[in-house]
Amino acid sequence: DLPVFWLPHASGSMTDGQAPVRTIILEHTQTFGTSVGAELGIFETLGMRTPRDLDAVARLEYHTDRGPAGGLAARYQGGFVTDITREPWNFEGDLRSYFVYDHGFDDIGRPLSDPDPEGSELRGRVLWEHQHFFPYDLQVQIRGGYVSDQRFLEQWFPREFDNGLPHDLSAYFKRQRENEAF
Repeated sequence: DLPVFWLPHASGSMTDGQAPVRTIILEHTQTFGTSVGAELGIFETLGMRTPRDLDAVARLEYHTDRGPAGGLAARYQGGFVTDITREPWNFEGDLRSYFVYDHGFDDIGRPLSDPDPEGSELRGRVLWEHQHFFPYDLQVQIRGGYVSDQRFLEQWFPREFDNGLPHDLSAYFKRQRENEAF
């Protein structure tokens, strides 16, 4: 039980963002065991240049005490100026997903809810956030999310569980001009 080599976190930039491998994951924790994996740029892996307004990443991992895991993340943006009104029309969005075929136990004091007979369960989350700015000072924000069970975020994404918004469906519409808003 005496550590020979201790390195809490190491990171660095390999290229200007056009390499297929974005991140290499190698770590060991009491909760997940030894974890190996990588984040891969989807366009770069397919031999394509990343579009200016879209970036997509796939994350693939294996945790010895939990099982295989992976997800997709994408960030997009765009816009133009309308021909008739010369008003801007812009949008941006973010999609994050992560799933794990979990055969372990959450370390928040309770076993998984209703595990299957083999002791494994598909767990995960998806979150999509979109913001759109229309002409005439109109704005729309939309969020849609899914979480497989009530303890998933607490175990796998504790910072997001503590500080993030809920993974539900919501929409916000606003028209704001000078000192009035509707």
